[in-house]
Amino acid sequence: MLFLGILAKFVNTDVSKTDRIVRIRFIAIAVLLLSALSSCSTGEIPVNRRENWKFATRYAQSHRDAWHAIWSGFDIPADVAEAVIFPELVRYNWIQDSFETSALEASYPEDGITGCDYSIGRFQMKPSFVEDLEKRWMRSGLGQKYGLIYDTADSVEARQARFDRLKSEEGQCVYLAVYLRMLYLDYGSLDKDGQVLQAGLETLPRTEQAYLAATAYNHGTLWRSPGAGSLDRIRAVAAEKTFPLPNIWRTKTSLYSYGELAARYHSQAF
Repeated sequence: MLFLGILAKFVNTDVSKTDRIVRIRFIAIAVLLLSALSSCSTGEIPVNRRENWKFATRYAQSHRDAWHAIWSGFDIPADVAEAVIFPELVRYNWIQDSFETSALEASYPEDGITGCDYSIGRFQMKPSFVEDLEKRWMRSGLGQKYGLIYDTADSVEARQARFDRLKSEEGQCVYLAVYLRMLYLDYGSLDKDGQVLQAGLETLPRTEQAYLAATAYNHGTLWRSPGAGSLDRIRAVAAEKTFPLPNIWRTKTSLYSYGELAARYHSQAF
């Protein structure tokens, strides 16, 4: 942690924006080099993908009560939400995340995503993702219903508050709840007037919900009006194997379907 503090101070030195970006790129190179020499975890180093899976399962189980309390408050199935982020828990690399979080802390409040746009935290969320998410949330009108209002201004203060939320696990839980609440709205059964348009996401078996919601989370969602999202469009890309899971030392990497990993976990855990 001392080394991370030194790097953050190195970037935060009073220099020009150009020099700061150069220094951030230096940190990015250090991140890549160190991540090549480490696997994921804090205090426990998995030796292969199976051990990663076991460690991630234990981590999810130990945090389940706190996570589910947040997700249930947004009227989404907490078991589905847990499955959606589980593949990220399997791949999580603590050392890489620490460096990338430090780089974001040094750059994002002042420079926005032009400085760097790393995915951070256990759920691997990036600033550009949550910026769009907050704006979409505020346009949806759900902020008043759930008592969650975001400042989406293009300001240092708004970006600092966003980063503070993003770097905390509780903040990422809320962002996931916001994402899934809107996903269930736009890919649900009802239009904005409450008329049935389709058999929406919420009507499917829970494991299938996890499969499709996880696919949308990993691929990025094309937001529609309520009830107008096509589940078939999500199904069309669900089997694509684009999510890498490395072994220790990252000498071997295999590609998986993110949705299939989430569905497999859901069927095992619930």
